[in-house]
Amino acid sequence: MRLVLHESVIEKYVKEMLARAEKLVRHLHCHGVLIAVAKGSSEKKYDLKITHHKELFSLFSHVVLASDDPEVRQGKPCPDVFTVCAKRFPSPLPASPSNVLVFEDASNGVEAAVAAGIPCVLVPDVNLDITKVKDKAAEVLKSLEDFVPEKYGLPTYDVAKALTVVHCSQVMLISRSYLLHHVKVSCYHNI
Repeated sequence: MRLVLHESVIEKYVKEMLARAEKLVRHLHCHGVLIAVAKGSSEKKYDLKITHHKELFSLFSHVVLASDDPEVRQGKPCPDVFTVCAKRFPSPLPASPSNVLVFEDASNGVEAAVAAGIPCVLVPDVNLDITKVKDKAAEVLKSLEDFVPEKYGLPTYDVAKALTVVHCSQVMLISRSYLLHHVKVSCYHNI
């Protein structure tokens, strides 16, 4: 059996994915969370992918592209792209990899996060067989829409207007829409 999808179906799927990722990125950014991209591709491919999303990607503090970065010696499933990305955040750096969270859509990304000692939320590609990595992920979600930020010490989507910063940690985010983000997270407390 073969499946042929009309371009409009694919376009709608990509738009829905991007909308979910954008909601999370903007939410974290508006709460002072620093975000960076860590991607396995080259700069040329990356630039092509973000062409129509430059404003959204301007919210990221830095980009690490494994194919072009001399500090990234090996691609996924090796942890290099995550460890390099984490090191490039402004101080304070994460106290330990366990203070980081990765969102990933592929097996190699989950393996890389685990190899780096970083917890990973898996939001699998619809074609991904997750049997080999589902037990390695901290959580498996069907969609970014199912993500509950406060479960990981992040500000809730309906956080009150009055907030105080309690402490800082680090989070790394990756999503299906080619957003691989390393995030500096401030944990908030309602007053």
